[in-house]
Amino acid sequence: GDPTRRERSQGLEAAGDLGRRRAAGKVGWMEIVDYEPRHLDAVLALCKAEGWITFAGNPKRAERSLTGPGVTALVAVEGEAGPGDEERVLGVGQAVGDGCFGGYLCMLLVAESARGRGVGKALVERTLVESGVLRLDLLSSERAMSLYERFPHNRIPGFRLYPDESLRPSEAISEPRRSPGD
Repeated sequence: GDPTRRERSQGLEAAGDLGRRRAAGKVGWMEIVDYEPRHLDAVLALCKAEGWITFAGNPKRAERSLTGPGVTALVAVEGEAGPGDEERVLGVGQAVGDGCFGGYLCMLLVAESARGRGVGKALVERTLVESGVLRLDLLSSERAMSLYERFPHNRIPGFRLYPDESLRPSEAISEPRRSPGD
């Protein structure tokens, strides 16, 4: 991988426990790891459970969004990924940025069964470090505001803009927009 990213990751693990945290009330470990294609089905299942049908409904496009240039995509996992072992995806974070000053947290999603256990906070903290940015901008649902309010922040108004049909990519024209999270 990227040596700068590896150094940031090692520094984070030396500075705190974000690399590995004891999962509250569970046997085993939660770990924040780089997104890999093997995580796609679990990420899509999380999106589907949350009602994010646009992302969940187009696996090829979702995969590109998690691996494109300037993307930092991380997953929180519990368990091991080795042969015969079971690894469970607890959450996912996706950000895009310039690697220097600013980024945008496109997605933060934690499995309902893992909420309230520090998974979202760990994903945001690790995304800030791994992306190399000084700030992350984001939009949030009302119910997630309390998570983001725990971080140093400025609250500013925002928008989510959608192109009309004539401007949408051809592969996305048939995709409905039904959910505020989509």
